[in-house]
Amino acid sequence: MVDDNEELLSMLEDLLLPIYKVYIAHDGREGLEMARQIQPDLIISDVMMPEMSGKELCYKIKNQCGTFSYFCGFINGSDFC
Repeated sequence: MVDDNEELLSMLEDLLLPIYKVYIAHDGREGLEMARQIQPDLIISDVMMPEMSGKELCYKIKNQCGTFSYFCGFINGSDFC
C-alpha cells in the first residue's frame, strides 16, 4: 500500500493484515523502490501524493519493472469519509 496518510494506511493495514502480507510505503518514490524489490501481486495506491502521484507510480512500475505482473488499484482519502 502506498499513501501519505498515516491514519488511512493504519486502517487499511488492520483490515488486510489478517488475510494478506502487507507492505507500506509513504510516497510514490518509496513505493516504486519497494515494488522493484518485493514484486507484489497487488499495489493499492493513493492518487495524489507528494514526490510522485499514484498514476505516475503505476506507469513507472509498468515501464521500468516489466519483469513481474501486478494489479494496481487506486484509492483516495475522500473514499473513506
